[in-house]
Amino acid sequence: MEESWNSIKCPFCFKTFAHDEVHFRIAETTCANATNMFNAAAAGEEKEKYKKLARREKLDPKYGEVWGNQRGGNPAKSVKDLFYVPWVDENNKKELIVGDYITDEDGFVEKIEVKRGRFQDPSSTRICPYCHNKLPAHYGKHPQKFISVLGVSASGKTVFIKQLLSKINDDTRGIASCVGGSRIGLTMPEDDNFTLTLNQPLPDSTRDLNFKVPYFVTMSFDRGGMHNIYDFVIYDIAGEILVNADPEKLRFFAGYIEESDAIITLIDPMQLIDNPRPEYPASQMITTLYNVFGREVEAPTAITISKSDLLISDPLIRKKLNPDETYFNANSIITRNIPWDPSMQFFYSDEYAQLNGQLRRFFRGVANPFYENVCQQMQNPSFFAVSALYDGVDQVLTFELSSKREWKTEHIKSYIEKFSILKGKLEYIKDDLEEQEANPEENIIDVNNIIVSRSFVFDQSDDIVRKLDAILGRVSTLSNRTEIRDAVFEQFAPDESFHLISADKFGDEEITARDLIRYISFLNTEMEDCSFDIYMQGYPRSTGGLRSLRIEEPFFWILSELDIIDRGNRYPQDTPQSIFERLFRRG
Repeated sequence: MEESWNSIKCPFCFKTFAHDEVHFRIAETTCANATNMFNAAAAGEEKEKYKKLARREKLDPKYGEVWGNQRGGNPAKSVKDLFYVPWVDENNKKELIVGDYITDEDGFVEKIEVKRGRFQDPSSTRICPYCHNKLPAHYGKHPQKFISVLGVSASGKTVFIKQLLSKINDDTRGIASCVGGSRIGLTMPEDDNFTLTLNQPLPDSTRDLNFKVPYFVTMSFDRGGMHNIYDFVIYDIAGEILVNADPEKLRFFAGYIEESDAIITLIDPMQLIDNPRPEYPASQMITTLYNVFGREVEAPTAITISKSDLLISDPLIRKKLNPDETYFNANSIITRNIPWDPSMQFFYSDEYAQLNGQLRRFFRGVANPFYENVCQQMQNPSFFAVSALYDGVDQVLTFELSSKREWKTEHIKSYIEKFSILKGKLEYIKDDLEEQEANPEENIIDVNNIIVSRSFVFDQSDDIVRKLDAILGRVSTLSNRTEIRDAVFEQFAPDESFHLISADKFGDEEITARDLIRYISFLNTEMEDCSFDIYMQGYPRSTGGLRSLRIEEPFFWILSELDIIDRGNRYPQDTPQSIFERLFRRG
């Protein structure tokens, strides 16, 4: 038996246990069937027979070990539901299961078999004996490595993680194989329903400070004739926790950060700009991270600029952080993906050192307080720049109207008066309604289910996008028209107008700041006849693809720092790249 099997660390509560000390949830189908039989059975012995396997009325008392308002918050419904399902432990396993825990061919405990007649079902839902959270299949059979990914709202953290996992999970291109690795298993969080595709919106920026179920990746690595397997636990942690969380949540999440073997901190370029002052300055996030540990952060920390393409393409960011292309241009190393070679099987020290050196010069020049904080408060930092969507993002502004009553032509005029931006579409619908009202036997249009919307496309670097984001991001806090007007006039002059490029056949529009005030006022007004919404969503640019830039580099660097993969030079020792690498070997 592997010695590590006796000291498995829970990825939720971080307590350790042996592989044969786990508890099990009974199979959910078994629980559902037993619940039905329990409800149908008459009182007495027959009913009691099913009670022990039936769904419980109260939550498992261990639920509060991780979840709860003062700790991780509410998980996805499927996660919470599992805490109503009975479990098997040392106290009841003789009564509930056939024999003992069942092991795999190596002797590692992996499942149970419930002994209840027709409900004699196996269950492989292993749970931590201390907090009863679900463990992935075979979790703990291999050494565990915990990696925290930190980033504030809109830093691109969710898309970064998705693109990184897609690189790891892509067997056809074999990115991991370039460092001697291969993916064995990937377990996604229960509530992860976001798929990165060209025609689907990116996830909304969120300030949800609740704990998220981590991603679990099992990978193997061939190194020096040895075949080693690791369980990687990747935590998605909101950076806001480090700048404005309440003390209880900070203490809770600090535990996860402290237990990390490595950290990836994503920095949105806007966090480095002082004027306009960012909501979550990068320096503050780093200082609080230092305070979490109460000392220098010892874990290898990849300080990673997200959306690195904006350093060159975005007018405001370029003006503030990269004037006259002082630090980066279209030929800089940050614009080039690493030419990984499967025959080399290691992390490229020289490629990494060249980028690291450029970024250190950049940070010293434009964000020196941040840079000094990193150098003073982190024992082993390194600098990276990635772009999760190198082809860019289109921001789509949508105006949406739905009626609370059956649509009739007589209503259209009042809607056009209120929402003139929808005039073209409303008149189009009016024609259908008139035709249906003249021919009631024909079902041309469902008069009870009409949603009228118009969308307009912006480049992600358009200054109008920032202004609209600043307004729409706080709409729910604006309680009256005066506050709405003030919020709009903070961003736009009273007589200012801006152009909207249509995403449909109804043509472009010109909208004024006063129009915007009027439309936003409808969001917080209870209207008896209809409801109205305005929202902004990002989409991967349709004229591009889902290409990423250097997305795997921080992760591979961490693997080399954790002594999981080797380092080496991609270029011969007498090249300029190798000389540069020697100068910045520990950069």
